[in-house]
Parts: sequence; structure tokens; C-alpha cells
Amino acid sequence: MLSALFAGTIFALSLSNVLAAVTFKGVNVAGFEFGVHMDGSCDLSSIYGPYMQLRYGNNPDGAGQMIHFTSTHGFNMYRLPVAWQYLVNDNLGGPLSDKNFGDYDKLVQSCLATGSHCLVDIHNFARWNGKIIGQGGPLDADFADVWSQLAEKYASETKIVFALMNEPHDMPDIDAWGTTVQAAVTAIRKAGATSQMILMPGTEFTSAEKFITSGSAAALAKVTNLDGSTDNLIFDVHKYLDSDNSGSHSNCVHNNIDDAFAPLATWLRSHNRQAILSETGGGNSDPSCLKYLCEALRFIDQNDDVYLGYLGWSAGSFAATGQNSLTPFGDAKSGWRDQELLTICFAADAPPSPIVAAKTFAAIHTPKPSPPVAVGVLGGAPEASPKPHAAETTTTKHHSTPTTKKAAQPEKTKEAAPERPSPDPSPAPDHAAETTTTKEHKAKAATSKEHAAKATTSHHKQHNKDSTTFSTATKPTPKPEASETTMVAPAAAVATGGAAGGDDGEEDDTCEL
Repeated sequence: MLSALFAGTIFALSLSNVLAAVTFKGVNVAGFEFGVHMDGSCDLSSIYGPYMQLRYGNNPDGAGQMIHFTSTHGFNMYRLPVAWQYLVNDNLGGPLSDKNFGDYDKLVQSCLATGSHCLVDIHNFARWNGKIIGQGGPLDADFADVWSQLAEKYASETKIVFALMNEPHDMPDIDAWGTTVQAAVTAIRKAGATSQMILMPGTEFTSAEKFITSGSAAALAKVTNLDGSTDNLIFDVHKYLDSDNSGSHSNCVHNNIDDAFAPLATWLRSHNRQAILSETGGGNSDPSCLKYLCEALRFIDQNDDVYLGYLGWSAGSFAATGQNSLTPFGDAKSGWRDQELLTICFAADAPPSPIVAAKTFAAIHTPKPSPPVAVGVLGGAPEASPKPHAAETTTTKHHSTPTTKKAAQPEKTKEAAPERPSPDPSPAPDHAAETTTTKEHKAKAATSKEHAAKATTSHHKQHNKDSTTFSTATKPTPKPEASETTMVAPAAAVATGGAAGGDDGEEDDTCEL
């Protein structure tokens, strides 16, 4: 329920939104990246894909969330983060894993079925197991290879967007990173995906405030398509509004217009380029965020010639009860209830979309044998019916912590992680009763990004990705499959929600399967 305090503000913001609006609005649908650390290592046992019919049983219903957001609010873009190691079954330079990519592709296909643009986002911070791509770590050719394979799968899908990498940071050579990005762009275009958008991130966690001063804008402006053009090569930026710009706090202290969004808009306009804000957010009911985030997004709406859109962090497998979560409460059977921040700021006056109908829902949620592997579709056996979860436990673990310590960044500071609530115990949805909306999720252990602890060092974003851990009985260990490694959660990870190394900021630079 809207507070009277914001009645005038909401009216003014609604009026401005009628007059101008970006092309794309939506949210992140997280889960397939759970377990990725800021040093690019990962714990694959923490992956918790937001697709109900996966082999773990009753997974969160990211497909249903996207149907709801699109039909109710007119959202038309979703970012689908995924771990690099997960895609290739922890085999750098290897082929896409039939099973793992197949599961991820189910979420991608459910996104496409809503008629939206869908961002395939490799969420590894420009690293693999602690080492930077093209700068002492994986070769540019390794990075280009995985994108070539993904582009070949989705070459015919005009609404796929290739989001090359989540939040590169502490890059020793920004020009070398530009060369790495060029290798990926060239690979995607040569694989047949010649016209889709490609999102190019910069260093400093691709901060909108530092995109120019870090040298990211200049380095990435040199990247071109095969014909030398820059068509559909879009800059990818992030920005949060709390005291340390981390996204880890429930309150917001500024709108970032003067220090970030306005200067970047001026640069983009003068260079005839465009950007997408693919992550932003704040406390989902905090008055300060309802004020400042709405102001920021309305500014972006009013500069829609250079800003193509914005996406909130995050829905998907996060608990709806988390203070910064955008996951809706409820399910299709009981009805969805959106977070206040999403309704007021992200969905302000967005018209409902008529494109999601009963046939769209049926196409997404009716299990059926898949065809052989083809462009945009991965074959596989039909999934078993979801199984109910066992008891769940909560944890105060914020994110898994990388081994690599960050250099000092005056803009950021580190705070202790907040307590995380348990997920909503919603009943299983009744698909037969649904048409345009669907089920609710149960949130799972999100051991995504955390800051390394250093007394004198400022730190970047944690996003307050609200997580819960599950007992070993809750998320059963899947049976081994041909050519795949069984994913078994380390005992310490099950107990704490983190990697086996614990919470001291030192973990093995391996991706545990």
C-alpha cells in the first residue's frame, strides 16, 4: 500500500513517465550464477536454477515470475545470469555441457516465450578461478570460444542479447580488456549472430560513475562488428544508491544523477553511443529508495536516446522476504504480490502486455520431449515432476568471498552482512488453474558475490542477494549422468551457505562439482 507521503511524488513521476520512457524495462532472474565468487571461482553445488521442472525438484519459478512481470507490468527484458563453469561443466575451453546448458536453456526459452529480450549473462567478473581473462588467466580464445558456442545456439533468436561478462574489476590493463571484448564480439558475429545486441562491460564493476574515468568507455568504443560498424554494440553499466554504492544496504542516500547518470548521458550523446543499466536496486520498501531510485530511473527515462533500458536486481531464486529482493510473494494459485520498489519505480505506468496468454504459459510449463539439439534449443528428456522441499534453514552468510583482495576504492565500503530471512513457505502452484501468471519460488542458498575483507580497503557491491541454505535432504544430490560429474555439496557449504573454505575470505580457487 502506498504511503500518503509519496502520493505527490508518485503522481509527478507517473506524469514524467508518460512523457518519456526507455525501450526496455525488467529484472534479473538470478540462480544459475549462485556460487560464483568475485575472483571468478565457483561452487557449482550452489547453483539453484530458477526453473521449477529441473532435476532438483521444486525449484523457484523464474518462468512464472517472468510471465507475471510481462503480463502485469509490460516488462520486456530479463537478464539471466549463469556461471561460466556451469555452462562447460568446469572444463575451460570445452564444449557446452548438454545437461547444464540444457537446464539453463529452459529458462532462456521460457523468457523468449514471453516475447521479451533475454540477456545471456556470463557472471564471472572477467575471471576463471582467480585469474583474469587475457591478462594471465584464460586466453582470449577461451572466452571467444564459449561465446561462439552460445551464439551458434541462439543465432536465429533475434531477441537474445549477449551480455559478455558481469562486472569486471581491478583490471590491470583496460586496453587489453578491450581486446578481449573484441575477440568475443568477433566470435559471436562469425557464429551467425550478426544483428543481436551485445552488451560490453567496463572495469570498476562496470560502474556508471566510473565508466569514463576508468578508461572503459574509450577502450570499448574501439570495439567493432565485422564490417567495422558499432551497430548494436551497447555499453553495459551498473549503479547502486546506498552509502558505499554496493547495493548491500536497505537504504539509499543519493540518486546518482549528477555524479553518474548525467555525465555518462552527455558522453554517450557526444559519441553517438547507447547504454543499458543492467543492474540497480535498493531496499524494496525503504522510503529513501522509493524516492532516490525512482528519481534515477525517471532521469534515465527522460534520456532514452542514450539509455535503452534498466533492469532491477533481482528476482528469480532469491527469497521474497529479503530486504532488497524483487522476487514477488505468492504464486499463481494464491496470486502474486510485487515488491513495493518494483511497482513504484521499475513498473511506473508500464502498460500490461497482451502477448502472454494461456498458450504461452502452456508452452513454457508443459513437460514434453525435446527435439535434437538445434539453434536456440537443446534436446533432452522431459523433466520429472517437482518434489516438495524438506526443511529449510537460514544463514547470515551474505555472499561467498573471493580469494583475490580488491585494491582500495574510495567509493565503496564494507559492512557486515545482514541477517537473512527464510523464504516464503508458499504452496505449490496449480498449473491447471493458470493462464497468464504462474507459481512462486522458494529461495535457495545464494553464495554469489562477496567482498574480500581489508581494513583499509573500500569495496564494491554485494547486492544484498538474500539467501537461505537448504539441508542436504532439501536439495537432493542428482544422480550421475553420462559424461557429467555428480554435483555434491561440500559439508561446510551445506552448513554455512558458503564454500568449504568458510567465511574468512580465503577459499579454494576451484569450482566444486
